[in-house]
Amino acid sequence: MRAFDTPTKKQKARLSQAVYQDSLDAMSDNLAATLIVLHEYFGFGEKRLRDFLENTSKVVKEFKDYGDEELAREKFSERLRDAGIGFSEIYFNEDIILSMQQQKKEKQSAVSVKEAQEMKQALDFMKSLM
Repeated sequence: MRAFDTPTKKQKARLSQAVYQDSLDAMSDNLAATLIVLHEYFGFGEKRLRDFLENTSKVVKEFKDYGDEELAREKFSERLRDAGIGFSEIYFNEDIILSMQQQKKEKQSAVSVKEAQEMKQALDFMKSLM
């Protein structure tokens, strides 16, 4: 018996894929929130939102083209400073992140009405046996 289980390559790959997918989901959620704010609070219409998306893609590509995450953050920090925003201001605070994780966890563990009825029937049956 081993004192601990070492994940297999397949388990590591699945975990890596799950983390990657969570990251993509978070980025999509953030972009969706940004688009909603631009539309509802700043009056951006479809054309301006599409222009925003296109230019966002260009800037993201630029980030990747730096090749080094530290260098990219440094360059982006400079550009944000020129706009009057500190790089640290764009990170979500921990409470928001924890709230989003809790909502996702609750959604994943939610039981459908049909499943709840089946569990209730099984419980009722077990009670009748006692």
